[in-house]
Amino acid sequence: MANPSNDVYVFGAGATKALGGPLSGEFLSLGFYALCAQDLVKVPADSFYKVARLIDTLYGSNVESEVREAASKRIGIRPDLPDGITIEELLTFVELGIENHDSWMDFDVYKLALQDFIFETLEWSIFPGRYGHNGIVTVTTSGPCKENPNVYDLFITSRIDRCARNCFISFNYEDFLDRALWFPQPPVCADYSMPFMHVEWPQYDRMLREGFSPERADLLKLHGSLNWAKCKKCGFQLFPYTTYRRIFSLPCVQCSASLSPVLVPPTLRQKLKEYGIGHLWDKADQAISAADNITIIGYSFPDADIEAKWLFKRAVAKGGKKPSLTIVDPCERVRKKILEFFGKTVGHTVLVENFETYVENS
Repeated sequence: MANPSNDVYVFGAGATKALGGPLSGEFLSLGFYALCAQDLVKVPADSFYKVARLIDTLYGSNVESEVREAASKRIGIRPDLPDGITIEELLTFVELGIENHDSWMDFDVYKLALQDFIFETLEWSIFPGRYGHNGIVTVTTSGPCKENPNVYDLFITSRIDRCARNCFISFNYEDFLDRALWFPQPPVCADYSMPFMHVEWPQYDRMLREGFSPERADLLKLHGSLNWAKCKKCGFQLFPYTTYRRIFSLPCVQCSASLSPVLVPPTLRQKLKEYGIGHLWDKADQAISAADNITIIGYSFPDADIEAKWLFKRAVAKGGKKPSLTIVDPCERVRKKILEFFGKTVGHTVLVENFETYVENS
């Protein structure tokens, strides 16, 4: 009997585009639009204004006053942002300011504001109107009983070889992939490989206690996740069906201290050990090195994420297996860029224009 293949799937923001998720270049514009239109219920508006102030300080723009005026009139606008600015760039600048102990701005405050902006915008764009009481996401629209499977669900049921060693690497904070892996019956038992000290997910908690099945897969979220929280003293906690705002209004279940998001910015100098997820990057390195097939869906290897680029460059080169490469992206320029990035370190290549077509052609 042939040995099972090692299949690695890589997800970026482009994979979620069909479900309303914003691309990197759209993130700031979309978040400010939602704020101005008053679509974000009980949004921490001050955080959004701080992000606008950060942009104005760094670029000499006039975003804050433009956004405040539109919000006062409840007019949804997309403000006049500096050309080429991205949320990743702002995160990079703020992280470098903190690392260098710069005192001319309160970079810690702006980091918290950016976290609010990112998570609130994500939840607004991908889960509109889908929250139940007290911030609990309505499970009937996202659990195993859902009637209308989305493209992630169809991907899992039609594209995944359960006999293979599957590793899913995600650079997204949202949890569409997480839920899709548990959608089919039986589910693809996906292990975050995280040392959670508290889990509000009976199915996953039971798997942790009883052990994962031989068919389990690895789900490595290298930039953190919308549904993870961390207590500095006690460690990580998992909240799969709870909104961002509610998670961080809760105290640590063990010591009652406040919780913080697990959001690793794609900066030039990631301090992975400080975030407590460095082991996930090591595990990703092992999976990529051993990969027979690599499929990249909606991830463009942005220049700011130099750690991720080096992860793949190093792992594929040292693995020496020349894996097959499938690139799923609507942009021809991005597909060409990824091909050039891997060069001759990969073997057979397949180019697909979008996630839906890739799933339909299974």
